[in-house]
Amino acid sequence: MRYISKESTHPVPSAKNGFWVKDDKVYDVTSSTHVQFMIDNPSLFGLTTERIRSVYEKHGEQVGTEQKAREELIRHAAAMGWIRVRKYEKPSYSLSGNS
Repeated sequence: MRYISKESTHPVPSAKNGFWVKDDKVYDVTSSTHVQFMIDNPSLFGLTTERIRSVYEKHGEQVGTEQKAREELIRHAAAMGWIRVRKYEKPSYSLSGNS
């Protein structure tokens, strides 16, 4: 897990990296995906491994896939005050964030 202090580094989103942001903390998820970061660090998001597994089972999906369970988990994170950031360049330039 790579933590970036907002005071020391100003992360720049790109198509190759992304971040989870909450309060004064920024977590770089460049080497992973947003949902995989949640799976690897469930307590940060008020979750347990068992709860994550049950969300995937409910949707009939394999843990770590990016389908309906992913959406439910990201919505949970947003409800907890987390912001998901990633920059997209295609089909047009935009920043993606959930909060």
